[in-house]
Amino acid sequence: MNPKLQQLLDVIHQSLNLSDDDKSVMVKSIREVDKEIEITNFKLERTEKVKRTTGILLEETIEELEQKRKAVVAQNHELEIESALERVRAQALGLRKPEELTSICEVLFATLKSLGFNDLRNTMINIHDDAAESFLNYDFSPSAGATVTNIFYNSHPATENLVKQIRTSHEAFAEFAIKGSELNDWRAYRKGMGEEDDPRLNDITVLSYYFYSIGTGSIGISTYSPVTEAKLTVLKRFRNVFDFAYCRYLDVAKAEAQAREAQIELALERVRARTMAMRQSDELAETASVLFQQIKELGFDMWSCGFCIWEKNDQVEAWMSADAGGLLHPMMIPYKEESTHQKIYEASLLGNAGYETIWEGAELEKHYAFMQTIPSVKLAIDQLTSSGLSLPVRQCYYVGFFKRGYILLITKEPNNLTSEISKRFANVFDQTYTRFLDLQKAEAQAREAQIEAALERVRSASMAMHSSEQLAGVIKTVTDQLQSLDFSFETANFITNFTDKGFNLWLSVPGVAHPSFVYVPYDDNAFFRFLQQGVLLKKEFDTLTGGKEEKDKFFKHFFTKSDAGNIPDERKKYVFDKPGVGFTTAFRKH
Repeated sequence: MNPKLQQLLDVIHQSLNLSDDDKSVMVKSIREVDKEIEITNFKLERTEKVKRTTGILLEETIEELEQKRKAVVAQNHELEIESALERVRAQALGLRKPEELTSICEVLFATLKSLGFNDLRNTMINIHDDAAESFLNYDFSPSAGATVTNIFYNSHPATENLVKQIRTSHEAFAEFAIKGSELNDWRAYRKGMGEEDDPRLNDITVLSYYFYSIGTGSIGISTYSPVTEAKLTVLKRFRNVFDFAYCRYLDVAKAEAQAREAQIELALERVRARTMAMRQSDELAETASVLFQQIKELGFDMWSCGFCIWEKNDQVEAWMSADAGGLLHPMMIPYKEESTHQKIYEASLLGNAGYETIWEGAELEKHYAFMQTIPSVKLAIDQLTSSGLSLPVRQCYYVGFFKRGYILLITKEPNNLTSEISKRFANVFDQTYTRFLDLQKAEAQAREAQIEAALERVRSASMAMHSSEQLAGVIKTVTDQLQSLDFSFETANFITNFTDKGFNLWLSVPGVAHPSFVYVPYDDNAFFRFLQQGVLLKKEFDTLTGGKEEKDKFFKHFFTKSDAGNIPDERKKYVFDKPGVGFTTAFRKH
């Protein structure tokens, strides 16, 4: 019983003023109250237990909901990261040439910003070239856009240390920060390396760099404030995605390079084969056409290409081809009178394997103005322009030197591969020209043997003479032997007893019946004066070229004043119809 009620019950029992009936009623009421209190307490206790149980269940539910909420947030964040990774992966897997790395940097920048990299300055991909001890920094930032900068390993202590750390392993990570007064030096260093100036660097106190290795280089970021470990973990995941894609790109690039190398080797082999198939030195021009065609089939947009041979008279002999003009007329170009060829010549003296440059504007106009003063070059230029080509306003020269000259490839726009191609074709063409010289030497020896045999026949005919009249037989032998040596001429003559009155002429006309001995009296014409001067000056050899007027004057005198006899009218007409005449004369004692 409730203690208070028990106390009240005791008082009632001890009271002398209450009757038994009153006590009985009061006791009964107290007991009923006590019972109600017990019932109320029981209900309250049970209610409290329910409340406690409900509270515990509610706390557990809230905690579970919070965990689920966090799980959903984490899952959404993970999905966001995966989506971002997929964007970078798709861009990276589409990589076809190194210049496209800047587009990956741009996608990476936008993606990291969307993932909460709020203080991000730029994103970078560095590709190392140990042979050159430098790396290409492919970079994207909102202020400078996409840029590519070549940076040398030892250009700055921070850069040198970065490369050393990154190259320790494929999983390497490197970070460094530029703070306070170092930022001024860093800005100057970046500008000196050719990077775009970033005005935002003027208003910061720290610039933090983070890089992960990709084996042949690194992928990284710079930020205006340090980043958390969680963000570095995200960056590493992007590294993993790019690393896979870049390895695939390298494999594809290697396969393409091998296929390209096979193409180049095939082109070189075709030029080599055409070289080895040469049987005569005049086939060298055809080899120039093969060279042009093979370079064109390699996909290079050529304006012209060919080979140039150094000559002893400070000239270069150029054999060039063009797409529309075909094989151009051979050109003899002085290489010490104009800057274009002068610079090529100077590069050859330095022992360089190649030379490249771009000509445009006033300098190119000056070049063509000079070139058109050279008759053989003007002929080639006229050949080009008559085929519909116009002279370019910009020309890129790619030169590959060989022992006796150089290969020249000319394009209208720069091409990174053309320089290397010109050097490789120059190596092959060195074999070509060596074989050409060998053929030329063999042809000269064969020609010399032919000449010696012809001279011996003339010598034999001369030694067999027993009377002066037989000199006619000797000049006939001379005619026959000159024809056997492929000379093209109208008459072969001996002139004897030359005086200021006239001379004896022993002549032979190939394929035409003609007197073999004629006396020609003196006449004041170009041929007589030519002979007089040669005899007076004791020349050994000289030539004379006359126009139609001079020719007609001489032959009119010859046909009417000499004792040539009855020369057929058709022969006279044949002579007078010709536009001119040429005399080639060897002077001797008699």
